[in-house]
Amino acid sequence: MKRKIFSILFTLVLVLSFSLVTAVPVMANTDRLVPSQYATIQLAIDAADPGDTIIVAAGDYNEVVNIYKSNLVVKSASGAEVTTIVATSAVATVDFIGASPEFGLVENSVLDGFTVINEFMGGPFPVVVRFQHASGCVAKNNVIIGPSTDTVPHMSGVVMSGEHNATINNILENSTISNCWNGFVVFGPGADGNTIRNNIVEENSNGAWIEYETENTVVQGNDIINNILLGIGIDEQYWSPSVNILINYNNIYGNGFGIKADYQVLTTPVNATHNWWDDTSGPGGVGPGTGDAVSNYVDYSPWLGAPVVVPSLRYEALDAGEGQVVDATAEADTEATLTVIALGSETDIYIVKYQSQPFPEEPFPDVSQDKFIDIYLSNPDAVAWPIYVEVYYTDSEVRAAGIAESSLGLYYYVSPDTFHRCSDTGVDTAENIIWAYMTEGEAVGSPVGGGGNPRIVGGTVYPVDKVSILMPWIGLAVALALAGVFIARFARRKVRS
Repeated sequence: MKRKIFSILFTLVLVLSFSLVTAVPVMANTDRLVPSQYATIQLAIDAADPGDTIIVAAGDYNEVVNIYKSNLVVKSASGAEVTTIVATSAVATVDFIGASPEFGLVENSVLDGFTVINEFMGGPFPVVVRFQHASGCVAKNNVIIGPSTDTVPHMSGVVMSGEHNATINNILENSTISNCWNGFVVFGPGADGNTIRNNIVEENSNGAWIEYETENTVVQGNDIINNILLGIGIDEQYWSPSVNILINYNNIYGNGFGIKADYQVLTTPVNATHNWWDDTSGPGGVGPGTGDAVSNYVDYSPWLGAPVVVPSLRYEALDAGEGQVVDATAEADTEATLTVIALGSETDIYIVKYQSQPFPEEPFPDVSQDKFIDIYLSNPDAVAWPIYVEVYYTDSEVRAAGIAESSLGLYYYVSPDTFHRCSDTGVDTAENIIWAYMTEGEAVGSPVGGGGNPRIVGGTVYPVDKVSILMPWIGLAVALALAGVFIARFARRKVRS
C-alpha cells in the first residue's frame, strides 16, 4: 500500500514539474512595424526585445536614432532609395551606443538599408553614424551623407570611437559615404578589430582617418576615390601608434593624396599592398608610378594591375578543418574548397573580382572569357594543396567571347611571363562551371581567369567543281532512264505471252 501511495505521489510530482516547465512563456522574435505600429523608429527600439526586427516603411523620418539594445535589426522595408533618416539638431543621427563599458556594450545590432543624413550645423565633431560602446554591430547597405548645404568642418560620415570606450569588431559594409569632412574615422585605444569593407567612399574632404592607438583596423575592398585632400590619413603625431592596420584590395585614386602616414614615433609601415592606384605603374609620391601618392611608412608593393569590382571582396578566416567551402559566388562568381591541415593553424582567404584583365599589356594565350579573379591566402603553408576552385559563367559570356565551351579552363598568371592554363582544369557544361585543382604555384599571388579555344564557325571552303557537283544527278538520270527501258521491255514481253 505504501509503495502504491509513493508511486502516485511521485507521478503527481512529475506531472506538476512538467506543467511548471512548460508554463514558462517563450519569447518569440517580433517584427515591429514603423509607422503602422510605432510612429517613430526610436519608439519601436524602446519597445523592442533582443532578437526583434524593426521594419521601417518607405518615407522620411526626422529623428535621432539611438540603437542602445543588443541583438536588434533595424531594417528598411524598401531600401535606401526611398527610406531616409535625417537629424537636424544632434551630434549623431544614428548611434550604436551602450550605456558605458562599465554597464555593458550594445552587441550584434544591425542598421540595414537607409539613407542617413546629418544636417546639424553645430559642433563639436558631428557624425552621421557612430559606433561607441559597441561590439559586433553592423551598418550595411546604407547611403551616408553629410549636410546638403555645405561640407561642415569635422563632420564625419562614420566614426568608430574607441576613445575611453570599447568599440570592437564592428563592421561597415556595402554602403556609400559622401559630402562629409571625413568619410570614416577610427580612433582611440578602445577601437579594436573594426572593419570597413566593400564600400564607396567618395567626394569628401578626406576619405578616411585612422588615428592613435587603434588596433587591427581592416580597410578592404573599397572605392576610396575623388576625395579632395586625402584618400586615407594615418595620424600618429602625438600619440602611441596604431597596430596592425590592413589596407588591401581597394581602388584608391582621384584623391589629393592617396595614403599619408604622419608619424613622429618609430613604427612599422602600414600594410597597403594589393591596391589599385589608377595606373599599372603603381602609386606616386615615394612610390615608383604615376597613380595616387603615398608617403613614407606605407608598404604599397605589390600593387594591383587593374581596379577591383566594388563590392566583390569575400573574406573568411579559416581554422584547421577539411573540405571548407568559401562561397564567393555572390561577390565574384567563385567558390573555393580547401583543407587547413595544421592543428591550431589558420589562414585568411580573400577572393575578389577585377574589373578587367590585371595585366593588359600581356596577351592572353588563348581566348579570354574576360572574367578575372584573385585568390589570396595569408598562410599558404597551412593549406593542403591542391585546392579546388570553381568559377561560374553564363552561356552569353561564352558566346560573346567566341570560345568553344567544351575547351574552357582556368589560367593563372606568372610574372613576368603571361597566363598559363592550370595543370588540372576543365568545364562542367551542364552546370556552367569552370573548375581547377590549383597547386600552390598556380594559386598563390596569381590572378586567375577563364578561357579556352576559339569557337569554329562554319566549315572548310573548297574550290567549286561544277562537273563534280552535277555527276551524282547525271548518274541518277541515267539510272532512271535505264530502269524505264527495262520496265517497257518487260511489259511488252508480258503482253505477247
